[in-house]
Amino acid sequence: MKSHKLLPTIFYFTVIALLTFPLTGNQESEFPTLEDLQKTNVSLEMTGFAFASGLRPNQQGRPNGNGIELISIRWSGSGFIVKSDGTILTNYHVARQALEGRAVFDDGSSFEILHIKVYDPTSDIAVMKIRANKTFPTVKLGNSDEARIMDKVLAVGNTLGEGFSVSDGMINQIKIDDNDVRYMIRHDAAIAPGNSGGALYKGEEVIGINVMIRFPHEIYYAIPINLAIPLLAYERTLLLRDIFPTNPELISQKSRQLFARNGQVPAAAQNNPGIWTLTSRFNPLEDLIIFLQAQQGRDLALSVMDSQGELKGYGDLRDMDYDLILISSENYQDVYINVLNYDNTPANFALKVYKIIW
Repeated sequence: MKSHKLLPTIFYFTVIALLTFPLTGNQESEFPTLEDLQKTNVSLEMTGFAFASGLRPNQQGRPNGNGIELISIRWSGSGFIVKSDGTILTNYHVARQALEGRAVFDDGSSFEILHIKVYDPTSDIAVMKIRANKTFPTVKLGNSDEARIMDKVLAVGNTLGEGFSVSDGMINQIKIDDNDVRYMIRHDAAIAPGNSGGALYKGEEVIGINVMIRFPHEIYYAIPINLAIPLLAYERTLLLRDIFPTNPELISQKSRQLFARNGQVPAAAQNNPGIWTLTSRFNPLEDLIIFLQAQQGRDLALSVMDSQGELKGYGDLRDMDYDLILISSENYQDVYINVLNYDNTPANFALKVYKIIW
């Protein structure tokens, strides 16, 4: 999710098993007081960047083809305090590509966030640090392995970016992988965009981190807190601006090649460009560099389209010997990487795809 949108459907393991429990959930949970919830849960207002991916319109209203252009954006999320020094848990997709942020309490007080401690893109978890010389009250962390279907739960977060809110419900389903590790809790305590990274309580303890909605259904998911607890052992603090640089050269230095292809794209014919297509799959929360190289002076272009035919990235190779697109993926999705040839003779090219390791 970029901008304060929860990710739609993301499943982090290819093998899915459902864990079945007797319907004996805790029906009489005692939750924290409203005052305690307000002191330990924060709304996050983040400032950072996104990749324009060559899609910003030019003066003619067409994609400008500047594949390395970055744009400034703001988005909202949620978090909760897990250490008295201001350490907070949230989602990775809330922290991703952020340069700074603010943690806002329900009483209106707010504190700067400039640092991140550790992050796990696979589980969508991030540990960030509030900048303040004070001691904060903390939530109580529970054991998500003890959660059961029909346990009553509270979801706390920054719903729709409008500030502190609370909803209640129960656990509907618990998902485990083929290694018997719980990786997702499904519940019906209503959440919305902006709730990403917020706490899911069972009784007085946090057992999950709210992460997404399955649209268009009223189905909500949280990451089990046991996946986050090992990350709290990291004591380092890193500047967000160092982890997510805005300089394209520094971004490229953080990349690792995934694959390469050499090929030849046919000549243009009957006012239509020649086209060479590669089908690939993007993973959730993945940031990529797609690099195209050809002989200088060839009239080539590079495009990326999703399975519905929507343009996701565009680069114009005209009068250059290479071009690249910086592109972000939010979910699992099949894409088509196209090399387009507007010349009347075939053209050889080299295509490389890199993953950015922030």
